[in-house]
Amino acid sequence: MLKQLQGKNRGKKAILAQKQRVPKQLPLNKPQLEYVQKIGFLYTKKMRYFLLVLPAAIALWALQSCKTQRLTLKDYNGPKLFFGSGGGFAGTFKEYILLPNGQVFFSENGGSVRELKAVKKRQAKPFFKSADRLNLLNIVYNKPGNMYYYIRYRTKDGDNKLSWGREKTLIHPELDSLFRSFMDIAPNPSAAVK
Repeated sequence: MLKQLQGKNRGKKAILAQKQRVPKQLPLNKPQLEYVQKIGFLYTKKMRYFLLVLPAAIALWALQSCKTQRLTLKDYNGPKLFFGSGGGFAGTFKEYILLPNGQVFFSENGGSVRELKAVKKRQAKPFFKSADRLNLLNIVYNKPGNMYYYIRYRTKDGDNKLSWGREKTLIHPELDSLFRSFMDIAPNPSAAVK
């Protein structure tokens, strides 16, 4: 009877040992074995590789998803800022169109509109904030000269064009500052996007 009792206990110990057993092909020292028994699984080289590659893949995916979406001017119905100048003896004009995502389009003398190299989104956003702060949709300012400059603001709520000259007319300082700030960051018209 005593042998049967010992056999039963040995069976339970063997079952417990099998549950905690580590594959025999991996030689583990005592601290490693205790660690495996504590966490319940073996941290293998494959798992280490997977845990290194997974965050890198997630980071690449996140960077790709943050990339600015390219918009077409025809399909885009959001806010747009137009910065233009023209006049003079030849009567030519140039117009830049800025979108909130930083895309810039260019047209000369009413010709075809082409996309230029984009500015950074963080550079474009302040122009739209300034347009809202200056309430460009509701200001009436039309004082063009022989050479004129204009800002046109188009949103779903409206469309307004403000123009001024540089000769003897009074220039609205904030409009002129907004215009000059854009021209400082405006891409060269020869830098068209392919």
